Amino acid sequence: MLHFLRHIRQKLIIQENIRKYLLYAIGEIMLVVIGILIALQVNNWNESRKEATIKQSVLENLLFDIDDDLWNLEMQLGQMSDRIDQAEYLLKIMEDPQMDIDSTKTAVALTRVGWVLVYTPTFATYNEILNSGRLSLIESVDLKKNLAGYYSIFEDSKRMGTPYDARIKEAEGLAVQFLMRDPSKASRFDGVLKELGVVGFDLDEMRINDRFRQLLKHISFQSTQEINYKNRFVIPRAERIKQMIQEDLDN
Repeated sequence: MLHFLRHIRQKLIIQENIRKYLLYAIGEIMLVVIGILIALQVNNWNESRKEATIKQSVLENLLFDIDDDLWNLEMQLGQMSDRIDQAEYLLKIMEDPQMDIDSTKTAVALTRVGWVLVYTPTFATYNEILNSGRLSLIESVDLKKNLAGYYSIFEDSKRMGTPYDARIKEAEGLAVQFLMRDPSKASRFDGVLKELGVVGFDLDEMRINDRFRQLLKHISFQSTQEINYKNRFVIPRAERIKQMIQEDLDN
């Protein structure tokens, strides 16, 4: 093609046909410009396709993280509800001397009431987006705001939860003191107590311990507050973000 064009140009120069030569030169320039424009368009199309692929991958990873968060939140709420039940049961047997005592249930309650339930949301994809400067791939301003608000919730709750967890651990320390352990005598009791290595508990000492009573009330109250907060604010926001991401992927 280039050889053919060069041949025409040389022929026009030899014939000294200036008008035709100018027309030819303009045509040649236009061909070059058109070629450049086509090349740019193809390059832009490739970049757009690459960007769309990255965006889809980012959204899919975010969706996976949110799904993982929701599953872990449901698990945590179930465990917190169980902790409330253990605290309420211990408060009942402390307040009512006439209450029939279930040895297994009491031992289990004493071992579980002080569990600190550590839950860390999945920040991997969101942090990667921020650190790599790919936040612009998410076009929805509403989705960006919801994501930022969603992850800031956990940072706030982490700061507020520190003294709360300290009281739970204090309750656990007291509960352990009330348990009586003797592995050599554990065979006298049922399977659960045997697994716990517990042979009994000091109910009288537990009933007169006002600090333990206060801590149990605190655990029940704070756990209830946290469950309500996550059910009202955290889970609905996570569900909303999940819906927005799915809508973005479907479009």
